[in-house]
Amino acid sequence: MSMSQSTRARKSENEDLLDSIFDDRNIEKLGDKLSNVIFRSVNRCLENKTIIDKLGDSLSDKICSAVMQSFQTKLDSLTNEISSVKADQVILQQKVEKIEASIAVISRPNTEITNSIRDISSLKRQYDNLDRQSRRDNLIINGLTPLSYSEVGHSSSNQGNIDEISMSQSTNVTVELSVMEFCSSVLKIDVVPTDISVAHRLAPRHTAAQSNTTSSVIVKFTNRKIRDKIYAARKNLKGHVPRIFINEHLSSETATLFKIARDLAKQKKISSTWTYNGLLFAKLSDLPTTRPIRIDRRSDLPQ
Repeated sequence: MSMSQSTRARKSENEDLLDSIFDDRNIEKLGDKLSNVIFRSVNRCLENKTIIDKLGDSLSDKICSAVMQSFQTKLDSLTNEISSVKADQVILQQKVEKIEASIAVISRPNTEITNSIRDISSLKRQYDNLDRQSRRDNLIINGLTPLSYSEVGHSSSNQGNIDEISMSQSTNVTVELSVMEFCSSVLKIDVVPTDISVAHRLAPRHTAAQSNTTSSVIVKFTNRKIRDKIYAARKNLKGHVPRIFINEHLSSETATLFKIARDLAKQKKISSTWTYNGLLFAKLSDLPTTRPIRIDRRSDLPQ
């Protein structure tokens, strides 16, 4: 047999052997045997502590590496987000600083206005106090009947500060006599000429309901004790005919508030109201625990 024939013969034998090995029945048997071999090998490996330790170390390293890689990825992402937030924060801070600077510029005039308003309010309070003090010794007597026509002839149309009246004309002696007579006969208070600095009858006021005239007398006293005594005695005029009223010489603002307060008292919205030393007071309720309050502005009274 030649060499080529021998080679072909061996090749044919090998193919026949492979065909027999990979026959369906042999493959199933081979698979079973291979499974058993692998199972026994794995069991032997699991029973070998050295192999288990090496396998654990290998798995531990791989797991740690995977975890660290994932953590590093998330950390890098978070770092980038923080950097972005910081950049936005810097921009926002710059905008806030610009707004604060604008507010400071805008509020500067407002501060000046506020200070000016405060100064004006302070000056007004000082003026009101001085005005009230200048009227402190004055009283206005409404409804006092003149003793003679000469009083009416000398009436003044100026109803302002009595000091302004006294500068333009001397006191009317007849008016002084009327005041002293009224105090003596009606109020039972002795008044001498030296107790009065100046007295004038103001221009009569014509009322729509009456054809006759009502007039007022403004008196500046030199003796404050006499003045206060006369003002306190006004309560004795209740029921007097003709009706006579004694009032303090109030500033225009206080007089307006006093009128409002009297109207509220008539409407039973407050208990009572009065003036003392040019200041306005009111008692808002009839309750015994209610204390009088000082009225300086309209908001101090009920609506």
